[in-house]
Formats: sequence, C-alpha cells, structure tokens
Amino acid sequence: MTSLFKPDDVFSFTELMGVEFTIWKENEAELKVEVLGHHLNRANVVHGGVVAAMLDNAATFCAIWCPDPDRKRQCVTLSLNCNFIGQAGLGDTLIATGRVRGGGRKIKFVDAEVHNQNGDLIGKGEAVIRYRTGSENLEGIPK
Repeated sequence: MTSLFKPDDVFSFTELMGVEFTIWKENEAELKVEVLGHHLNRANVVHGGVVAAMLDNAATFCAIWCPDPDRKRQCVTLSLNCNFIGQAGLGDTLIATGRVRGGGRKIKFVDAEVHNQNGDLIGKGEAVIRYRTGSENLEGIPK
C-alpha cells in the first residue's frame, strides 16, 4: 500500500500492520488498513489488538503533526481507553480517525474512532497523550 501521507518516523509495527495515512494535519489524523488474514483472531474477525493499535495510532499522530518536514514531534500514550463496538472481517477496510479535543502545553486529550468502509463503528477510544521534551511546540525538534 502506498500512503498519501507517510510520517518519516512511523514505527515498523505500524508499517507491518499495513497502515496507510490518508490525512495528517494539525490536530487531526486519519489512517486505514485493509483487513487481511493476519489481522484476524481465531473467530475470523479482526483482533481487538488491531483495533486498539489503530485507535492509538490515530490518537498519537493527530497530536504530533509538524508543519516542517525537516523536524518532528514525539509523544507517548499515557492512557488509552478502548471500547469495542462492532466487528470487521476479511476484506473490510478499517478507517481510524483521531482529533485533539483539548489539553495544555504537555498533555493532550484525544478522541479516536475506527469505522469500516460502510461507516459502521467498530471501536471508539479516548487517549491522554504527553509530549516528549521539545515536542510541545508546533515546530518540534530536528529529525
């Protein structure tokens, strides 16, 4: 898969999952993944860990957008609350969105959702994100 937007510091786990970034801008991120066999659990539905990882990625990436391609921002997830609402299966596409809802200089509160290609809600989460030192400001740090 080729991403429309590809952050330079995407972790290999995200790439291993097959995640494609479709929107990445200040306070918002959208990513998607086509459900393949390795995303399924023994019941042949998407594993909850895939949904949780999509929620976490949407939450963190919407918080670390940086307008300068020569710089970056980093954060850690302090808390991630996941609610599994629906199911997805082989051939579906999962679309995760994250939006910063508030917070201060170092800590952000983020809402994230995962839908399938039909708009059905698969999972919903809230995250608390903490910026790593130097990443609090929009200009970020050198790569």
